[in-house]
Amino acid sequence: MELVQSPYSMANKTEENLESEVINLVEQLLLEESMIVVHEYIDLKEETYNVTDYIEE
Repeated sequence: MELVQSPYSMANKTEENLESEVINLVEQLLLEESMIVVHEYIDLKEETYNVTDYIEE
């Protein structure tokens, strides 16, 4: 039996891994968000998005 995977099945596996990683990150952020107030602002002239200091409550 060969252990060579088709690119398609490898891509599926990678996609699943990324998906669960993203879900974990989002859950982690939601947890942190309940403890930290993030002051953020959008600088329209520079068209940049900046996150300023994190303040713990």
